Amino acid sequence: IQEELEIRIGQRISNGLTEIQLNEFDMITDQAEATKWLEKNRPDFRGIVNRTIEEMKQEIRANRDKLIK
Repeated sequence: IQEELEIRIGQRISNGLTEIQLNEFDMITDQAEATKWLEKNRPDFRGIVNRTIEEMKQEIRANRDKLIK
């Protein structure tokens, strides 16, 4: 679930970024630096993260019977 969540968030955050910005972000290794970069280049990233988490929670709840089998 964690891996899928990271993929979905990454895809949504990367939408609208230029190739240069994506390359810049890929070079960041420090979490604090990555957060600072996102705050500057994708100021809505926290909302994207929160919405994606909520959507995934709803998806899991809706399919919990299938997942528990």
